[in-house]
Amino acid sequence: MPKLFSYVVDHDYGFAPNPFGGFCTLAKCKYGTNKRNIVELAEVGDWIAGTGGADLKKSAGHGKLIYALRVDEVIPLNDYCQAHCGDRIDADPEDDGGDRLALISHHFFYFGRNATDISDIPQKVPGSPVREDRAGAQVRLQ
Repeated sequence: MPKLFSYVVDHDYGFAPNPFGGFCTLAKCKYGTNKRNIVELAEVGDWIAGTGGADLKKSAGHGKLIYALRVDEVIPLNDYCQAHCGDRIDADPEDDGGDRLALISHHFFYFGRNATDISDIPQKVPGSPVREDRAGAQVRLQ
């Protein structure tokens, strides 16, 4: 069963996430902390949502969806950096990557500074096999 991860994007400079070139990556995101982060926890098929931070000069603000991506690949950071050396700001050929990972998505939504209000995200998607029951719980139709 896919999981949904979310976190606050304190600043959005095109580095993490990097939505350019037809795919989106999280390659150098919040490493060096004492606990495992999204990049270390997410698996293929999971979704990640980035919401706005408080500083409107660096981010879109609270209650905004900056991006959402489905994880399509999880690869060693070193492999990612070598494959994309020079064409992406988050791929540094001098970074050996250690045991860090990179997440790659070909299915993503990026709004950046034009982030959408979370309240504007549709509750139902036309044609979706998911509907709400009378109690408000989502039920997948067979």
